[in-house]
Amino acid sequence: MSILSYKKLFILSIILSFFIINIDGYAKSSETKETSKVETIDDEDEEDNFEDKVEMSLGRMGSTNYSNVEQSIFFFENMGEDAVPYLVEKLEKDKDNKRIVNNIIYTLGRLGKDAKRAVPNILGFLKNNDSDIRGVAVVALGKIGKGSKSAVPALILLLKDRDSWVQRKASEALKKIDGKIKY
Repeated sequence: MSILSYKKLFILSIILSFFIINIDGYAKSSETKETSKVETIDDEDEEDNFEDKVEMSLGRMGSTNYSNVEQSIFFFENMGEDAVPYLVEKLEKDKDNKRIVNNIIYTLGRLGKDAKRAVPNILGFLKNNDSDIRGVAVVALGKIGKGSKSAVPALILLLKDRDSWVQRKASEALKKIDGKIKY
């Protein structure tokens, strides 16, 4: 899928989220006043609400619905480096679930330099048997950039990976991490 297609899907997911939120808000406003009072009390406890949003977003990482996954990625991007511990914990917990691993590593890559604390966790996936997982890990390390310097030796080995896409992405990542070196 082209970058333009991903952008269109992302914009569509935002628009869809807007409509869902508005429909949900309309339904809540038409409820009785007693129910509204209960919801207001629940909303005052922001910490629980935040934790619920984190858990919901982590749960969506295994979804087959691209819109759900993209909303979760967007949520974690807005958290910045504060998202890293949650993502790393989920990554370690569900390390055998390809969809979750791919989506979390992809999200860490989208966090860029804010995800540098996750580099040791991502490194382990460079030896995965699945080329998709190796590839997304390589791309994420490249997006993290200079914070991924510890990955350079492993990335050099991936220049000879059996998958040409992984080789190409390893070369690109190395250039982003340490532009002085020619590979």
